[in-house]
Amino acid sequence: MSNKTNSTFAKGGMGWYIWQILKYGVSITFLKEIFYICAYYIINHVKGLCLIHRGKNVQIRPTVLFRDAERIYIGDNCTLNHNNILWAGKKEAVIRLGNNVITGPFVQMYAFNHGSNRKDIPMVEQSFVEDDIIVEDDVWIGAGSILLAGVKIGKGVVIAAGSVVTKDLPPYTLCGGVPAEVIKER
Repeated sequence: MSNKTNSTFAKGGMGWYIWQILKYGVSITFLKEIFYICAYYIINHVKGLCLIHRGKNVQIRPTVLFRDAERIYIGDNCTLNHNNILWAGKKEAVIRLGNNVITGPFVQMYAFNHGSNRKDIPMVEQSFVEDDIIVEDDVWIGAGSILLAGVKIGKGVVIAAGSVVTKDLPPYTLCGGVPAEVIKER
């Protein structure tokens, strides 16, 4: 015998929605959250656009986030799609994209990582480990892929969606997986 019951949810009418907007849209909480969203966008996108080094004819969607952007270099004719994150090293490591690089949405590149060698201090206090990410010319990085510190992506590589790149990928190959491996030559 099943304990399954049917329930319904009564949606409010147009008046209920207007009341909710008026009630919460003028609240201190709303204004504070709008301020935080604007500040986050300015620091992680607008500031990044001012600090990155970019070539000609670069298309960057408005939801791309840049951190430590003064160490990010983007070549000519590149497209960075929606919700990409490019986070250069904390001190020296760079992210360098060649010419004609295309990223799908939700691509992430991190040129640093938290250290984890010491057991006597909390993870949040561990030192950072950083290394360059180099993406050569004519590379397509599929949606949801992650490139980690210290990788070099060869010319003409295609990275399948959802891949995690933890080591160098040779030129003119199709690569994918977790961790990313060569699937075949192009």
